[in-house]
Amino acid sequence: MGIEWIILLLLFVEYSIFLPKVFVKAGEEPWKGYIPIYNLLVMLKVMKKPWWWILFLLAPGVNLLMLMAMNLELARAFGRFETGDTLLAIFLPHFAIPKIALKPEIQYVGPTDWKKEKDREVRKVSDMIVLALVSVGIFNVLIALYKMVGAKDKPGHKTIVKEWGDALLFAIVAASIIRAFFLEAFKIPTPSMEKNLLVGDFLFVSKISYGPKIPQTPVAFPFVHHTLPLIETKSYLNIFELPYYRLPGLGSVQRNDVVVFNFPAGDSVQLDKQNETYYQIVTDNAFRMFVMANVDRFRKESHKKLLREFYEKKEIYQRTYRNKLIEEGNLTHRPVDKEDHYIKRCVALPGDVVEIRNRELFINGKQSGNTPKMEFNYRVKMQEPIMDQDQEMRYKGLLKDNLDMAGSDLHLFAYGIKDAMVTVPNDKVEDAKKSFVLFEPIINGLGSHDTLMNLADYINDPVNFNHFYQYYPVFPNSPDYDWSNDNFGPLTIPKEGQTVKLDLKNLAIYRRIIDVYEHNDLRVKNNDIYINGKKAGTYTFKQNYYWLMGDNRQNSLDSRYWGFVPEDHVVGKGVLVWFSSDPEGGVRWNRIFKLIK
Repeated sequence: MGIEWIILLLLFVEYSIFLPKVFVKAGEEPWKGYIPIYNLLVMLKVMKKPWWWILFLLAPGVNLLMLMAMNLELARAFGRFETGDTLLAIFLPHFAIPKIALKPEIQYVGPTDWKKEKDREVRKVSDMIVLALVSVGIFNVLIALYKMVGAKDKPGHKTIVKEWGDALLFAIVAASIIRAFFLEAFKIPTPSMEKNLLVGDFLFVSKISYGPKIPQTPVAFPFVHHTLPLIETKSYLNIFELPYYRLPGLGSVQRNDVVVFNFPAGDSVQLDKQNETYYQIVTDNAFRMFVMANVDRFRKESHKKLLREFYEKKEIYQRTYRNKLIEEGNLTHRPVDKEDHYIKRCVALPGDVVEIRNRELFINGKQSGNTPKMEFNYRVKMQEPIMDQDQEMRYKGLLKDNLDMAGSDLHLFAYGIKDAMVTVPNDKVEDAKKSFVLFEPIINGLGSHDTLMNLADYINDPVNFNHFYQYYPVFPNSPDYDWSNDNFGPLTIPKEGQTVKLDLKNLAIYRRIIDVYEHNDLRVKNNDIYINGKKAGTYTFKQNYYWLMGDNRQNSLDSRYWGFVPEDHVVGKGVLVWFSSDPEGGVRWNRIFKLIK
């Protein structure tokens, strides 16, 4: 099968998915779009073109050119005459058809009438593009390419160049389709999912489990995410963006699934600090500016009172820092499908009530089971000093990479003089209790921000300053919610179609959903809430949301810090570790082809 027939087949499959929605806009019955061949005849009817155009699809070489013409005419029938839409219909119909089908503002206008001056004028630029493509000798180029790579000495046989070219093109197309719609490889970069998933694990993510998303930025370099390696520039162009649409899948997200998703707080990025969360950077610097402007007050007044004042004024300071980044060209924005990939475990579904009490997770009032490999923090002290290699090996499984101390303190801990914090998996807790003379859980209580130290001693010491202030670090990052990562909630996860009452307190929870994820204009004026210019006392959610947390429960930046994961950010389900390499110890053979639980 030639590559042109593969491209045609893929287009016909896509037609069956999206033409029903296109036909509805044109006044045709949607069922007509599901029948192969017949849907092309209806497509010609919508464009008011003769039925015999379909015969050109049977001629090799001509069929691709004919499809270009049909896709372009379909775009014109829906009023898409802009340069970008014209090029999209000609060269990227895989994204032009979904755009017409899914964007509600694109409506059927019918084919243009050559007798009308207005219609001739509106398609002038589009026709010039087509004419330019033809006039530069598109057919001569095709003929020249055929003479260069086509058969010469052996009639009926391809040259080596053409064979390798076809094979390479097929491999790129096939791999891109598999990556976009079925399986994608992913590497675990951080220890937030240990010990179920380890740093250095390479896993397959199933897109078909929840239904693959249509790429929202289709014009992109293949096989990379958002940044080209080596040259460190964007791997995509924003000239074409499609609305969110998810194809049917095998099921939906279930509680305790290991889910890969686009990082919700990754829509904005400070270019020189891409490994840090932009919104946290902005808030940190806003707080620093607020402190510098109120040093004397922090010496005399209640810190809790000043923190509340900061949250009332923080947008002013944030705007100052944001404008500085914009002036420096140090800020970029990413579409949803180009935000960083994160992987966590889904612990709560839409409509669930999530709560954490003394680090134990409760869903809908019932304690949620912990996995054997889930980790928590403990404060420990050695029973006896480590004197030889055998004793060191006995503790290695518990201590490796988990000690929250350094240098001389580590030496004192090894001799049983000081205690330390270690992270211990659930299945090793009983052994750990026998190994340490001190073994107690570490729990972050509520109101930890109440006891602030004197800032005056830290203003000129940026290292200590960064470790000093802990102002409402967990979601929704508001003085009205005195929560910590170990004592959190209760909080109801938003569900599509659910309506909630809005007030200035719970707006901290729902602001980003309303303003960013669901694309509304939200403003607060004189203590009243306005959505899209109208005063609002309630809001109805347009999509589902999820709550995701790491298995390394107290060492994971997850929903407790940045909030809900929208459904349109869900990428797929982690299903299989296909390779694993310890950054220090080489290949982990026992983890290869290990199913993810």
